[in-house]
Amino acid sequence: MATVYVLQENNHDYSPAEVFGEVKFITNDDVRSTVGCQQNERVALDVRKFLDDYRAGEDYIVIAGNPVLVFMVAHALGRRNGGLETHNILKWDGRQARYIQHSVKLLEVV
Repeated sequence: MATVYVLQENNHDYSPAEVFGEVKFITNDDVRSTVGCQQNERVALDVRKFLDDYRAGEDYIVIAGNPVLVFMVAHALGRRNGGLETHNILKWDGRQARYIQHSVKLLEVV
């Protein structure tokens, strides 16, 4: 069964994403602007754990949360396997009231 990774836990209802797989949150912490902040270290550990568990092409990612966290995760994914992996991104479509899948290969964006 696929896993749907949501970047950051917040107050949104992600149950509509469950049609794609089990929903898991990468982190519930927020990125702070203070250098050396222990909370940022926890977020970095959460992202590393995600990278260990994530299966490109099988699992899904919902982009949600702090834009700095979005950048951190996208950067980390782009560095995996030379950027050759295809990632399943879920984007909320308000008109259809459901998530729409987008397949993205980060190397093709460059």
